[in-house]
Amino acid sequence: MGAAFIGGLPGAGATMRTVINAQSGGKTKISGIIAGVFLLLVLLGLSGIVAYIPNGVLAGILITVGIGIIDYKGLRHLRDVPRGDAAVMIIMLVLTVFVGLLEAVAAGTVLAAVLFMKKTADTVEEGASSNSLEEFSREKPWADDGDLVDRLGD
Repeated sequence: MGAAFIGGLPGAGATMRTVINAQSGGKTKISGIIAGVFLLLVLLGLSGIVAYIPNGVLAGILITVGIGIIDYKGLRHLRDVPRGDAAVMIIMLVLTVFVGLLEAVAAGTVLAAVLFMKKTADTVEEGASSNSLEEFSREKPWADDGDLVDRLGD
C-alpha cells in the first residue's frame, strides 16, 4: 500500500493480488491504493466479515489466479533454452508447488549461481592454454626471481 502512495507498483510482495488487479483493468496508481486500503480494512476490522467466506471459494479463486499466472508461452519455448536453465526452471516450479515459495527461491538462487559459475569456468577454460616450462627458457627472469627460471628448466 505504501508503494502505491509514492507512485510505485506493488508486485513481488503479492503476485496474485497484482495479477487480479491488472486482469481486472487496474492500470493506474489508484488501483494499487484501493487494493492496499481494502487489505488494511480487512486487517483492522473487517476480518470478522471475511471469516464467513467459505475456504472452498477462496481456494477456487487462488487456483484460477494461479493458473492465470502461468506463462504458457514460456513453457512452449522450454525446448529452445539451454538445458541447465530449463532444469532450474522446472526444479523451481516443482519446489514452488510441492514445498513452498521461499524454499524454491532459495534453491533457484543457489542453482542459478552454480550454473553461472559453471558457464563462466567453461568460457575461461576455452581461452586458456598451457605450455611446458622449457618454452619459457628464453624468457629473462625478473630481478627478484634470481636463478629460479634456470632451476625450473632443469
